[in-house]
Amino acid sequence: MKPDDLLATEVGDPRSTSRDAQAKVTALCDLAYQVREESEQLAGLRDTLLPHLMSGTLRVRDAEKQVEAVV
Repeated sequence: MKPDDLLATEVGDPRSTSRDAQAKVTALCDLAYQVREESEQLAGLRDTLLPHLMSGTLRVRDAEKQVEAVV
């Protein structure tokens, strides 16, 4: 998407939407936040485990046990 296209998009006043629509948008925003947090945690876990798996200092079975203990 080009920036000019985005800037040309009309956006309505959110205060004029129904409470139901506002609740749905809020729920979607909350879900997006939760998914982003989970993604960051998984990326951290990957970044921690991957070097050890690649070097052979940690085996997959051992890593699975460590992950199960956290999850």
